[in-house]
Amino acid sequence: MKKEIRAALMLLLVALIWGTAFVFQSTAMDHVGPFTYNMARGLLAGFSLIIIILIRPKKLIDRSHYIDKKFSVKAGVILGILLSFAQNLQQAGMVFTDAGKSGFLTTLYIAFLPIFYFLMGKKPDKKVVICVILAIIGLYFISIKKDFTIERGDFLILLSAVGFALHIIFIDTYSSKCDGIILSCSQFFVFGIISGIIAFFIEDINMSEILAAKTSIFYTGILSSGLAYTLSIIALRDIDATIGSLILSLESIIAALAAAILLKESMTAREMLGCLIVFIATILAQIPSEILIKPFNKKIRQ
Repeated sequence: MKKEIRAALMLLLVALIWGTAFVFQSTAMDHVGPFTYNMARGLLAGFSLIIIILIRPKKLIDRSHYIDKKFSVKAGVILGILLSFAQNLQQAGMVFTDAGKSGFLTTLYIAFLPIFYFLMGKKPDKKVVICVILAIIGLYFISIKKDFTIERGDFLILLSAVGFALHIIFIDTYSSKCDGIILSCSQFFVFGIISGIIAFFIEDINMSEILAAKTSIFYTGILSSGLAYTLSIIALRDIDATIGSLILSLESIIAALAAAILLKESMTAREMLGCLIVFIATILAQIPSEILIKPFNKKIRQ
């Protein structure tokens, strides 16, 4: 139980860091391009984790994971490719849309997870189908215009949510077999390098502009990337995946509040309704069906 409580607190901290990170991701675009920004934050996260790997006490190293360093690195490369796809689409999308709305659209990855599990052979129940329909309705109110078009930024972030869903599936597959910090370190170096290659061809990489965005890069590179992603990988080993996903879904609410307070962003009534529907869908998607129908079964028996 102590491990579960510790894991829950760690994930709550992760949700807080990730939610507020949308503000920093948005303000960074005032100085650098999205791919240059991701290159800087990815490499910074990788180097910060190398330092942790070198100085961490031996008693904190899980020997069963530590022995297989090569597998941890290989798994990190795969995760880094997936993270590059998701994070770069998200950051590019944020050039065209608000930070608060981005948080809710990104959280749709929780609704996409059951769809991917279905494609992998796991038959979904009726509840999952209902959640997907709710998510689509919420997306309509948030992003779809009266002429049934979707803004470019919203579409890119929606695609990024697909990438984040795949990223979580692969984390679930590899995390229990790897050293969590080595895994995370590897993925961020791959993420930073891929982002840098893209930036080299389509953006002007300017050191003075990178330094101008140093606060945003430091926050997302050290806290949002290096610390939070590593904490999530470690915490998800010791807590039920359903509970963990529910805690992480608070990221969307925190993102909206942070954007409203720090960036003075506001949403229309239509967009707020959509965000509420998306949040309900992501919550329901992670609650086991037996828990939802239990109260109704009791009433029927009575």
